[in-house]
Amino acid sequence: MTPKISRTLTALLLCASLFLGSCSKIKLGYGLADWYLSAEAHRYLKLDAAGEKRLQQDIKAYLRWHRVEMMPLYASAFRKLALGIREPGKDPDGLRLAPSMIDGVYASTVEPMLGPTAELLAGLDEEGILYLKKGMTARLEKQKKKYLADEKLSKKRRQAQVAKVLKDFTGKLSDAQLAQIAELNAALKMPVEAWLQDSERRQRELLELLAQKPSPRQVEAMLRDWWLRPHAKPAKKDPTRMDPVEIQKYWQGILDLLTPQQRIRTAERLEQYAADFEELARDPLPAPRPAPLLTP
Repeated sequence: MTPKISRTLTALLLCASLFLGSCSKIKLGYGLADWYLSAEAHRYLKLDAAGEKRLQQDIKAYLRWHRVEMMPLYASAFRKLALGIREPGKDPDGLRLAPSMIDGVYASTVEPMLGPTAELLAGLDEEGILYLKKGMTARLEKQKKKYLADEKLSKKRRQAQVAKVLKDFTGKLSDAQLAQIAELNAALKMPVEAWLQDSERRQRELLELLAQKPSPRQVEAMLRDWWLRPHAKPAKKDPTRMDPVEIQKYWQGILDLLTPQQRIRTAERLEQYAADFEELARDPLPAPRPAPLLTP
């Protein structure tokens, strides 16, 4: 396996790890990001000594760039959300624009992965493709089991997770508030099955393309459509995505049931996260943004 195979890590794993959920201690979690990515990479890759060295270099380079370039954007987004929650009438567009703002930040984070990842994937040998297939299949089956095997259990798990996250921001929630949150969760349509079907189809198409020994440009075009198209403004309704209007209504419903004190505490927590992002951005060794192979 060549050293550049380590770049698979950036593409296949970083998205998930950086957006994992989110309300853990930011600085502690980010400090462990390189360890987490390295551990996850070995679910997909077998690396020789040179590959292992390159793997660690790639992780550090990307995370250094991410700290300097993306953390200020995250901080800005959190401060805007905090303003809309603390003073509802002061930022009337805050909630309405939140989904597109989050999509924009996500796209900016993922964009630098495309070129290096396409270069790697286009050069995978048969052994590398089979190993990649094994890793993607295992993850997909795990997701199917988690979300589709028992719908009631999946909803119950989601309800518990939402309540846990909210409590981290708002403090203690009353039984009446928890009941209202459960109702909002039950009404929110989650296109999990469509999303999993789309992921399965795209994984199959990627593997078929790699078997044809494509150019890096061809692979990048496919990755761009897979990873970024759903987060761009859709020309028509995408069945794999939640309705932005429904998302807005859901979070507005959550905010409406909070007390003024809970709103203030939530805003303060968001501002603390923003401060953490800004502190992380003060990196003495900024790395240049990797350039994509294709011009968007």
